[in-house]
Amino acid sequence: MDCQRKVEVWNVIEAVVAEEEGAFEEATTLLELEGVAVRMAAKIARRLEEAELKRRAEAAAAEEAVCPDCGTLCRHSQREQTSLESTQGELCYEQPKYYCRQCRRHFFPDGGGLGHLGPGHGHPGAGAEDRLGGDESE
Repeated sequence: MDCQRKVEVWNVIEAVVAEEEGAFEEATTLLELEGVAVRMAAKIARRLEEAELKRRAEAAAAEEAVCPDCGTLCRHSQREQTSLESTQGELCYEQPKYYCRQCRRHFFPDGGGLGHLGPGHGHPGAGAEDRLGGDESE
């Protein structure tokens, strides 16, 4: 992990600790202490996941991308709100969307290496699962 990433992680941790200030002191039982710790860990995990998704989507946002069906070089047309279902719940981020004039359809880049192809990618009813276990036809 590089220094910049470590700083980002520590900033997330510090923000969550600040938000939960006093929660440990208010807990009176072991079960309550555990609940505070679990809630804080879930917030930290969610924010780190969201930051990483955003970073990968930005890295994938080239001016042009190759259509996965016909191989035509296509221009970036817009960004679209996309969601993934994780073990922590739904994660939302924006990813670049491209339009292929040859195929007359929009497509998304590779999802930043997560295997998520985004809404509208592939053929309707394909029902293919991404590597994260979701069903893209939903």
